[in-house]
Amino acid sequence: MRAKEYLRTNQRAICYFDEINRIIYDLYEMRRDKEMTKIYYERILQSDIRFSEYEDEQEEWTKLGREYGWDGLVEPEYQTIDGEIDKYDASYIREELLKVVQDDKSFGYLFHLLSNNQDNFPNQQVIEAAIREEELNEKLYLAKKRILELEQMLKQEKEFREVSINPNLTDCRVTERSSKHSDYKIAAKRKTDFIKVVYAMNECRIFVMNDGTYVSNKQKLIKALAIFFNENIPDYSSLLSNSKNSDNFSDVFDELKKKAQAYNAEAYHENE
Repeated sequence: MRAKEYLRTNQRAICYFDEINRIIYDLYEMRRDKEMTKIYYERILQSDIRFSEYEDEQEEWTKLGREYGWDGLVEPEYQTIDGEIDKYDASYIREELLKVVQDDKSFGYLFHLLSNNQDNFPNQQVIEAAIREEELNEKLYLAKKRILELEQMLKQEKEFREVSINPNLTDCRVTERSSKHSDYKIAAKRKTDFIKVVYAMNECRIFVMNDGTYVSNKQKLIKALAIFFNENIPDYSSLLSNSKNSDNFSDVFDELKKKAQAYNAEAYHENE
């Protein structure tokens, strides 16, 4: 099973999922490069080992200082690296990461480092073949997905734009049938605020797919919710981008915070 597929399928069962997901995507473009994979592994995934080496150096420094004096001795210093995993979780993350990539031949160099198996050195040709196969499968998957999306869009467009002949009109004018999805709509001039809130809620993982996985396609989520509110939002990114350039981008979140504080205060007084 490919690493990405493993992540999608076992998201809720994977410990340290966020860290492992980040690592897989960081290393995704390095899979062909043995040296870059090794550098990333040593800098980002071995914080616990580097800290252990620092402790050994610190112990040796203390021993030498007490025995021969401190003059000329430079105290060892532990340097943290931006992006490194927590040193106390590092061994557990590596163990979990090994499960994710063990059946993905495109991560051969990473698997070799994680498993520390000197007898099973990765083959560059095998890695290249696995990556080419994955790229082809991804293209086929995206093509099929796009076809399904287009079919769904055409279906929704047909339902939304379905017309009928009104027999009460003598000139047989074509009238568009109402395609109302609910009794609710987004208030005037609040469509951008609606997008901001939904976007933020999704970032907090309030929404999930039917199989429990994280919603990665924000465009489809916002469009689906917009349909329920009888709105058409073909492209939320332009609205969101324009609002980021304004001075009142966070106004809706400030408003929500005030409402939450007021609600909390009211609930507190009711319980007194």
